[in-house]
Amino acid sequence: MIKYDFIVAQKLVNDPTDHHQFISMAQEVKMNLTKHPQYITADNGYLTDEAAEYSYKHNIITIMPDRTESMKIKRKKDNNRFSKTHFQYIWEEDVYICPQNNKLEYQNNRKLNNKLNRVYSTTKCKTCPYNQKCCKGRKKEIFHSAHPLRIKMREDYNSDLGKKIYKKRFHTGETYFAIIKKSRKFPGIQRKTIKKAQTELTLQTIAHNIKIIHKHLTPH
Repeated sequence: MIKYDFIVAQKLVNDPTDHHQFISMAQEVKMNLTKHPQYITADNGYLTDEAAEYSYKHNIITIMPDRTESMKIKRKKDNNRFSKTHFQYIWEEDVYICPQNNKLEYQNNRKLNNKLNRVYSTTKCKTCPYNQKCCKGRKKEIFHSAHPLRIKMREDYNSDLGKKIYKKRFHTGETYFAIIKKSRKFPGIQRKTIKKAQTELTLQTIAHNIKIIHKHLTPH
């Protein structure tokens, strides 16, 4: 809970990525709060079709950037000015703007890696002086997911409310565990089995939440 800095859910797994953890974490939150939250923010590592479908089914507005938006946030160094990250998506018009300020409009749907994608392109590539640097073929094509719920999540992320909510995320997540590690002098998980390690982490988060409660109950 952002207002009070509570940790409302945590789960220890030995999966090296977060890719399949969204649903299990949402279920942990529901179990602890007895209901799903109205909003969930998460980074791109959690973005899957299953996460989008779960959010829709349980009326959760999930604010999560896609891969392109995530790369913009992280500001990864990209010397190629014609890579996808430099093509701005205008969600109100459903078009991409290239570095030469031309619009790439929606053309059709096409499967890529067995996933249906929306394809965007323009006829102006033919006369562009940067054609050979920008295009692998005759024209530049930009792909993004055609899954309707992924499109809805993209719209939610790019909305004014979505941007406002996602800004709050930078104060959460890893920040809480950094506090536990440094301020609470927690050296890290010491137990060797998942079950025992989970218990250790749970005790640490309970201690953190008790301190937060004490902080807000104590008169200033």
